[in-house]
Amino acid sequence: MNPESDLTPASQLRIQTRGDANALDGRLYLFDGDGTCVQILSPDEDDEYISSTLSAGTYDIYAVAGPCLTPFSLPVQGNASPESKVTQAEGQAMGDLLMKQHQIRLDEGKTQYVDLQLERKVFKISSVSITSVPENVDQVTVAVSPVYQAVQLNGTYADPDGSCSVSLTDAGEGSWQSASETLCFPSKGKPVITITFRQNGEDKTFVYTGSESFTANHSVAIKGTYNATQGVTIRASLTSEAWGSSKEIDFDFNDYNTLPEAGKTYCGYYVVSADASTHKVVLLSKNNVNYTAPAERAGDNGTTDADWLNSFVTPMANLAKPYLATETDNWRLPTLEECKNFSKNTDYVMSYDENNKSPYYFFLESNILYWGMTKMVNNEPQFNYNTPYSKAVFLRPVIDITY
Repeated sequence: MNPESDLTPASQLRIQTRGDANALDGRLYLFDGDGTCVQILSPDEDDEYISSTLSAGTYDIYAVAGPCLTPFSLPVQGNASPESKVTQAEGQAMGDLLMKQHQIRLDEGKTQYVDLQLERKVFKISSVSITSVPENVDQVTVAVSPVYQAVQLNGTYADPDGSCSVSLTDAGEGSWQSASETLCFPSKGKPVITITFRQNGEDKTFVYTGSESFTANHSVAIKGTYNATQGVTIRASLTSEAWGSSKEIDFDFNDYNTLPEAGKTYCGYYVVSADASTHKVVLLSKNNVNYTAPAERAGDNGTTDADWLNSFVTPMANLAKPYLATETDNWRLPTLEECKNFSKNTDYVMSYDENNKSPYYFFLESNILYWGMTKMVNNEPQFNYNTPYSKAVFLRPVIDITY
């Protein structure tokens, strides 16, 4: 009896990857039915197919390819899973990246051919140029955020808190241009485009929120012109070039798009706090808001928090909002920390009277209404607060907006 006749016939898998003609480098991750990575295959320059001998069964194939995979940190077989991440390698410029997932059933003793049509997972900033830049500008950069920082083998993007930055070079006569194209993972939702001028060691920054996402397999070209009185006007064209279907976007930049900073003004309002990671900012009303104090009631303990809060509703509802505010953004009472912040800032908010006293402001903390004031003690601001009500206390609301 021939012992070889009892062996299960091996199955052959031959895979061809197609996509961009420049996708020369690649990895194929093969997972069995238990989710274990059983092989990682690489293409052979002498064979248009990538081949492997496997046991019969169902396999998931995850393809990763590009002109060169050196710019990427790739999963290794020992700990690879469909959720393993492909990230930009440290110290490397982002490269082109194409991927594809496919499931195949191998029958015993058969040869199965698979043709994978790869899909691009990055977008491209093809060029950036800013003209009419002042002579005293030493550096110009443009950044897009938030962008994803990784993509899983299964094609799902991950870590959506990255930024894609482009440094421009001085081309003369006030023109600054990018030296080459820049590749990035797509943006998470609508991108925030940030333009920064470095002047005399200080940065002046302009921001704009796009109307649509920067998606994979598309290219964006940005052209801007700086006007000293109107700020920066940007026109950006988002196209696919040879990658996919084309589309275009246009948008403008001006001085209202400067980046908000706590303790300074933004769109004409004092900035109580700003969070660059979430693009949230708390703005203070430009002036104290007039209100009518609730009348005292006989036979009880006087007015309550609810009485005073009700007296603020209409005045705050009638107060004009910053132009960036949406219909759902409304004025509110500040918190304790917010009241501390703005009540001590004499440059933007208030000034001390001749008796060295500062105004009182209403604030709300843990649903309890307080008034607070900052008083200078030995040239240091000291914040005091209490709960008694008085029509001498100022109403100075704040509003939360997204920039």
